[in-house]
Amino acid sequence: MKTDGCGVGMVCRGLIGPTRQFGSGSLYHGHLWALLVGAFLPLPFWWWQRRFPDMRLKYINIPVFLSGATYVPPATGIDYSSRFLVGFVFREHHPRLFSWTW
Repeated sequence: MKTDGCGVGMVCRGLIGPTRQFGSGSLYHGHLWALLVGAFLPLPFWWWQRRFPDMRLKYINIPVFLSGATYVPPATGIDYSSRFLVGFVFREHHPRLFSWTW
């Protein structure tokens, strides 16, 4: 088992400290807000799915949606949105309209 990454993380947190990493004006200060948004963003979707169980909104998985961007190579936002659009078209509309080719 390789532990190099864990050791580097401990050195960074121990020598640099959390205030210089995540404090006001630091490079990673926005990541604290991202953690807060990521923790509370699934709640409205969960509530909506409980209230209207027959809607397709229940298939949206927020953690998978948010972590999906990490698997895209470094690209601009238009690349990510075009991948979503092409995937949506070929997943939803193509089988419905061209079922004989599917």
